[in-house]
Amino acid sequence: ATLTILLAIAISLARFSLPFLNEYREELISYFSEQLDQPLDVTAIVAEWHGMGPRIRLVGLMLLDKESGAPLLVLNSIIVGIDALKSLLTGSLQIDSVTLDGIGLSIMRDEQGRISIEGFGPTGEADTGRGGRLFAAWLLSRDRIAISANQIRWQDRMRGGATYHIHELNIELRNDGRRHQLDGAALLPEFENQRVWFAADFRGNVLGSDDWQGEVYVEVEDIRLGQLPEGLFQAGLRSERGVASAKLWASWKRGKLHSVAGRARVDDLILARTGTGSQRLALARASGDFLWQRQHRGWGLALRNFMVERAGRRWPLSDFQLSMSADEGEPVLAAARLSYMDVRDVVDLAAFLDAVPDAVSEALEKLRPSGHLYQLAGRVEGSRFEISGSMREIGFHTGGNMPRVHGISGSFAANDQSGKLQLNSTATRMAYKDVLRLPLLIEHIDGGVTWVKRGQAWEIRTRDLRIMNEDLLLRASAVVEWPENPARSPWVDLLASLEVPDISRVSGYLPAGIMKPGLVAWLDRALVAGRVPYGEVMFYGPLRAFPFANDEGVFEVRLNVEDGILDYAPGWPRLEEVGAEVVFRNKRMDVAILGGGSLSSKLRAASIVIDDLAADPAFLQVRGEAAGPASDVLRYLVESPLEKKFGPYFGEATASGTAIVRLRLNKWLAPASLPEIDGRLDLDGSRLELYQDGLAVEDIVGELRFTHEGLNAHDIEATVLGMRADINIQTVQEAGQAHTYLYSVGSADAAKIAELLPDPLFSNLEGQALWNASIAIPPADETGRVDASLMIQSDLRGLAVNLPFPLNKPVADALDLKLNIPLPRSRDVPLTFRLGNILHGVLDVDESMSIERGEIVFGDDMARLP
Repeated sequence: ATLTILLAIAISLARFSLPFLNEYREELISYFSEQLDQPLDVTAIVAEWHGMGPRIRLVGLMLLDKESGAPLLVLNSIIVGIDALKSLLTGSLQIDSVTLDGIGLSIMRDEQGRISIEGFGPTGEADTGRGGRLFAAWLLSRDRIAISANQIRWQDRMRGGATYHIHELNIELRNDGRRHQLDGAALLPEFENQRVWFAADFRGNVLGSDDWQGEVYVEVEDIRLGQLPEGLFQAGLRSERGVASAKLWASWKRGKLHSVAGRARVDDLILARTGTGSQRLALARASGDFLWQRQHRGWGLALRNFMVERAGRRWPLSDFQLSMSADEGEPVLAAARLSYMDVRDVVDLAAFLDAVPDAVSEALEKLRPSGHLYQLAGRVEGSRFEISGSMREIGFHTGGNMPRVHGISGSFAANDQSGKLQLNSTATRMAYKDVLRLPLLIEHIDGGVTWVKRGQAWEIRTRDLRIMNEDLLLRASAVVEWPENPARSPWVDLLASLEVPDISRVSGYLPAGIMKPGLVAWLDRALVAGRVPYGEVMFYGPLRAFPFANDEGVFEVRLNVEDGILDYAPGWPRLEEVGAEVVFRNKRMDVAILGGGSLSSKLRAASIVIDDLAADPAFLQVRGEAAGPASDVLRYLVESPLEKKFGPYFGEATASGTAIVRLRLNKWLAPASLPEIDGRLDLDGSRLELYQDGLAVEDIVGELRFTHEGLNAHDIEATVLGMRADINIQTVQEAGQAHTYLYSVGSADAAKIAELLPDPLFSNLEGQALWNASIAIPPADETGRVDASLMIQSDLRGLAVNLPFPLNKPVADALDLKLNIPLPRSRDVPLTFRLGNILHGVLDVDESMSIERGEIVFGDDMARLP
């Protein structure tokens, strides 16, 4: 109790005496100079009581040169804490703490890595020279010292002179010989006054260039990156927005940074390039653990659990390693590994940082690649490099005259001399706006592609590359020689086999954008159905010379078609159940049809040729021969574009027997172009009934030719009205319209005439006579009706007429007979006949030629129906 009372009395006396300390100014300056081991001067001494002891503030402190006494450093103030109890017990002032209060410091690292500390004078300008170095040495000589700084300026000349500011810095520095420990906190004005915590432990001469080592810990949380100092990471960068948190541990060895480890996260970051207008890079989130470490010949960087979220895409947790090393005089060796990479994000980052050559940047801008890369590994040493990895869903989102592709997957390994790409893709999509009409889905791509440099060219090979979907199975092998000299054309040697289960879907694969419209329309219509169990594709020659108009190379596609349906021309009967070989060779297409049918006829042989696929319009040539029922002949005439010309004549006709049809069709593949037709019908025993009322031509033997202009025939043998005859057919133009005439010559005996004309008048004939007949078929009228007529004439030589005078006639005499039968008989128009100048008759007969009524007039008078 007595000691406590004495202490209380001593403390009271000390408080009472504080205002009188300024009277001992010189003694105190001398004392503190001795205690601080540095000559000094002060503007004022202020004493105050703080807690359990007094504090003395030395205001306007100047550190003086020991030799000349000149000011070396000016500090705002130093607060010296006195241990009252120890001072009383020892009888002398005992310093408990030293605090540098409200000072301003400038810390500078020079180009060689040396650190100097300079104080700010009253003007705010940094002092230079020995003062800063002496002050730093003095700080590191104190057992314990606190620093409360208004402003710290850090200038790093090793990084181009970048300058940063720290406000309200509070540091506690502890020194034990060559070991220096500190911890503290500060405000960062560049980061919207967010706070940073730090701690450090250094050993050695930290004021030297390399005679020290140590560790530093820094922690920041939710720092607002509203104005990241330009040049913090790379010159020309600034942050416009973002929130960051980080913890890092850094170590130095021999005065050099040895390693930096930590964990960082940034959200809602927007980086901008200074002076580039609106060029921005936005990250929704990035986080991960990192380790940078100096190595024997360079340095290494490792990222663990690295994640990026950007533009709705989120990376899986990934790892990244990068090392840089080099021997003296040797190129830098860079090696990297990356477990995952989003291609689009990395391409955007490279473009933002302007980190690739202009040619590469232009190519990336055109290709706009996307997709995912996995387990990447690479090395670069001078001009030599190695890279490997796997890829998934790689795409190229090109525009203009380039295809858009998405969904390429596989693995790759390459170096500066060779490489290999192993494709294993599913659901690959390709769109080629200017070439393909609709996007294509390729369900599977499987195969390898290798390349190797040989001399001044690259040799690219693929063997058994398979491309498959529900429409196509393609197997390809190829060798491509790609010269480094851009003036030379690549040379391609490709051989592929293919299967097409449904040929009707081939039109979706046609490069319609570079084909002539007429050809595309024809292929769309012509390929109705069928399958290709086997086909071959061959390409041999210089790529730039394709399609080899001057035979510089060979491009050939051979397709074996089965069960095909070919609609070769609008309106014509289709070819069905077709077996054919389709050959595309350079610019020419040949289709050799080996089997099939049309209507009910069987194809004997047929071909389709387009001599120049590149022509506009292309010229189609169809040749064919089919054997089948004669009824198909009529169908060709009335179920084709010939219907306008022949439909009115043969629309009611029927046919039986067999016939062979030979057809030649030529057509320019243009919308308004009409086909040129040259068809021939070989008839052998066929029967043709022109009208439903029984006018029949039977036992037809001969060739009938039909064209787009009409019908022609010469010396067809047939039976007409039961009488053998020779028939000729001709179509002629009269007044701009087609008129068709059928001529026939034959003989008739008395019995046949009596059979055809069952009347007592015609039963008194003997012998036989020659006759000729003609049918005139005019164009159809507006209603589509054709009013034809059958004219039969004979001089009746060889035929005796055993009737009373004047109708009697000996066998050798001539007596002209003319018979006119209107057709078709369904018109119910009476027939007329004339026998020389003897008589004229008009008869109304039914469809079986039985007379229902009539009138026969002798002499020159005209007969009329009663």
